[in-house]
Amino acid sequence: MEKVERSKILVVDDIPANLVGMQTILKALDVEIVKANSGPEALSLLLRHQFAMVLLDVQMPGMNGFETAELMHQVDECQSLPIIFVTAIDKDEHYVTRGYKTGAVDYISKPIDPMRLRAKVTIFLELDQQKKKLSGLLSKKEELLHVVKQQNAQIVEQQELQQDALVKKIEMQDKQNKALKVQRKLMVIAGILGVFSLGFIAYNFKVSADNLTLSDKNVKITQLKDSYKRFIPHEMLGLLEREDIEDVELGDQILRAMSVMFFDVVDFSTITERLSPKETISLINQVLSAVQPEIRKHGGIVNKYLGDGAMVIFPNSEDDAVRAGLGMVQAMQKINEERSKNNLVPLKLGIGISSGPVMVGTVGEKDRMEYTVYGTTVNLASRIEGLTRKYGAYLLINEDVYSRLTLKTRDNMRLVDRVQVKGQQNPATLYEAFGEEAPEKLKLLNDTKSDYEKAIVHYQSGRIKEARALFDKVLKTNETDAVAKFHVAKIDKLLASNSSTNWSSIHVFDTK
Repeated sequence: MEKVERSKILVVDDIPANLVGMQTILKALDVEIVKANSGPEALSLLLRHQFAMVLLDVQMPGMNGFETAELMHQVDECQSLPIIFVTAIDKDEHYVTRGYKTGAVDYISKPIDPMRLRAKVTIFLELDQQKKKLSGLLSKKEELLHVVKQQNAQIVEQQELQQDALVKKIEMQDKQNKALKVQRKLMVIAGILGVFSLGFIAYNFKVSADNLTLSDKNVKITQLKDSYKRFIPHEMLGLLEREDIEDVELGDQILRAMSVMFFDVVDFSTITERLSPKETISLINQVLSAVQPEIRKHGGIVNKYLGDGAMVIFPNSEDDAVRAGLGMVQAMQKINEERSKNNLVPLKLGIGISSGPVMVGTVGEKDRMEYTVYGTTVNLASRIEGLTRKYGAYLLINEDVYSRLTLKTRDNMRLVDRVQVKGQQNPATLYEAFGEEAPEKLKLLNDTKSDYEKAIVHYQSGRIKEARALFDKVLKTNETDAVAKFHVAKIDKLLASNSSTNWSSIHVFDTK
């Protein structure tokens, strides 16, 4: 049975010693402890993780436990999140009532009884594990149903192909039998006429000629195979579990988890509107030739070229996809250095990456087919790439990619927004990666990172005026921060229309 992901508990306390003590008590349980020393930090973590429950200290400076709990339950996904208050204050009726109004499920008084705490926590951990198992089973059921439908269709199609092949084989054998009968008759006639030796020489000459032709054909076939590799990568044959191009059949398919990248050149149509067709194609090839080495270097496979961009799959890891994207941004900087010498406008890539289950297969008909990838993960990657224009970012990834990255790859990333894109039922959390920016720009982004993250927490909690003030502070230091500008414009629109009560933590994009 597939192993269920470990549950996480968020422990919030402004005293480090209490956090260490809580971790020691819960060490015996199979659970991941995530610690926060303030309300704002807890809210920030809540946007990036799924927790089974929260152990929340009441008395904290700045934002106390009650205020933190109220804001936690304003996040759509956390409305039913169990919260247990940990307090040293006597539980009078008014105090307890206030706690339960904020959504608390229980209280634990200090000093903490370890056995009692573990018993309460175990209940919520078991509920969380059951919930994850149920969710996993439902997801697997949908995947299996889809695979069964695909396989049934493939079986029917293969049966039809086998029947056609059998008919052709019978017809070929019939022709060969007729030719053999004719050859035997000719040999008999030749023997009767006394010219058998002449016929034998002619026969040997024909065999030699046939062998020479076969050799030429083998050379041609080898050349064709080498040409095919430029159109169908050998790595794709490996994904389909095929050794050679001749082994590929219509309907070949496989379902597996991988990262999908879409990229193209921002405002390419405007940049090339005055170029000739030859100059436009030359520019496209210059861009693709510059970024392709980064894709290959990190194990990426180009599924298809899309004008001035492409769709790429990374079957090995999310780190490969992100590092390739950052390398592509750096490759474009080298192109722009040359373009600046000729007073040409710089080129900018928009890159979107998502991760999840993807169906890889061959589609078309038996005389004309191609391999492709499809599924919700592919559609989301395309939508994320389109959002790079909205946020002014080079590279955006979703939560599924971010959560699987190594800590080293997560350096120089920041939360951007929670969005609902066209064609997707579930909201997506977006992150921006900026690891290959110019040194001076990277410094500005890191200098403002703390204020930026606080602004995001305020906005996600509905405190848009506080968020607006912090975004202003960010822009005073880094006036080129396009993501901060986007949020300021969004908040100003809410405030100008007096619709701040219609605020939502999820930004809905109705168009592609």
